[in-house]
Amino acid sequence: MATSNDCIVQAFNGHGGYGGERNYGIEWMMKSIGPPDDPKRIEAVAGMLRPALAVGETYGIILEVKDHDPLTGGLVTAASCLLCPPGELEDGSTMKIGSDRYYYGYCTADVTLSFEDKPAEFVQKSLAFKSDVQWDEKRKDFGDMWYVAQLGTHGAFQKRGYGRLLLNVVSSFADETQHDCYLECAEQNSLFYEKNGYEIVWKNIISVEGDSSILTICGMAKMYRKR
Repeated sequence: MATSNDCIVQAFNGHGGYGGERNYGIEWMMKSIGPPDDPKRIEAVAGMLRPALAVGETYGIILEVKDHDPLTGGLVTAASCLLCPPGELEDGSTMKIGSDRYYYGYCTADVTLSFEDKPAEFVQKSLAFKSDVQWDEKRKDFGDMWYVAQLGTHGAFQKRGYGRLLLNVVSSFADETQHDCYLECAEQNSLFYEKNGYEIVWKNIISVEGDSSILTICGMAKMYRKR
């Protein structure tokens, strides 16, 4: 758990026996693969998240909170945020499919997201997640913003206020430029962001045929511009 990559993947997936809260959207998509410690599930989560982090290191900003590893005592990344400054998205995307950034992200992260050996439920939910939410178009319609693409606290360091601390840093940037802050999250996580000054600007329900569970995604913003 020494790097932002490791921190984000663990925070979203919840493996390693550290406890803490997992990302509800990731759990909804990944539960058919197996529990958080299943190697195939860890590989799938890494394949989804790490390319964007690789792109963020070049085209965006990686914010980190460091803390001491409870086992070794060394400094590690306890919480991390991938932040895209105003004007840095590609047609509303951190890495538009087929673009130079897209290939750079996957080559640099050295991961793949294979569907061949995964359950049909995972494939269906992954495709529904990407298509139904229409992430890129909603960001394009919103306009230039400080985009919080990924935010996570490692399970060993949760409940220490690190997520709030990173959002405060994002807010300090927005105070200076007067651009709104924007993010997406599962509805179950929206209360945390509301406590930090964000409001829900849209909701979208995602479901797949044959599965009674649904995933509600919220677009959230902390406003600075006059509208």
